[in-house]
Amino acid sequence: MIWRINLLRDLSKYTSELIDKIETSKKNLDKEQRELAEIIVKLQKEQDELKKTNIEKGLAKEEMETYLSSLKTEKEYYEDYIESVEKVWAEMKFILTKTIKGFTEIIETGALPDDTVEVKQTLFAAKGIINEKKFNAILSTRDDLPNLIFDFHKDKVNLSFPDYEFHVEGEFILIDDQTIKYVVKKGTFYDLP
Repeated sequence: MIWRINLLRDLSKYTSELIDKIETSKKNLDKEQRELAEIIVKLQKEQDELKKTNIEKGLAKEEMETYLSSLKTEKEYYEDYIESVEKVWAEMKFILTKTIKGFTEIIETGALPDDTVEVKQTLFAAKGIINEKKFNAILSTRDDLPNLIFDFHKDKVNLSFPDYEFHVEGEFILIDDQTIKYVVKKGTFYDLP
């Protein structure tokens, strides 16, 4: 019987130790379970953020592709625009040459009526003032000249070819007794400086 009592005491002792170990293990497992739950929550948040980032990247990529596509369209538009401006500019060079020849002919043939230019003479100089309305009227009757408008001011002369959206501002300079020169200071061609 003593050995049974001893056995029961030993069993009780070992059971108590085993229960303590189980309790300790349970506490450790509970602690690890809470830590793992926190890690799972963190991982879930990170996964959600990654999904959101991937979606945003996908949207940003789509936006960039759309923007690049619009740039290609704009590039084509501006290339066509530049090509048409270059064609018109080449034509404009021809028209300017034709206009200069037309002016030369007007002056050489005397096709400019006397009352178009008012000449004022002093003892030491002569000054000519062109009547803008009469001058433009004469130019408008010429079939060999394009639509052309002079606008005279005290310190400048504006010259416009409205059909070609070509406008220049400059001044006439007397080169010698026979020659005057129009010096362009600034201008625009299809609103380009």
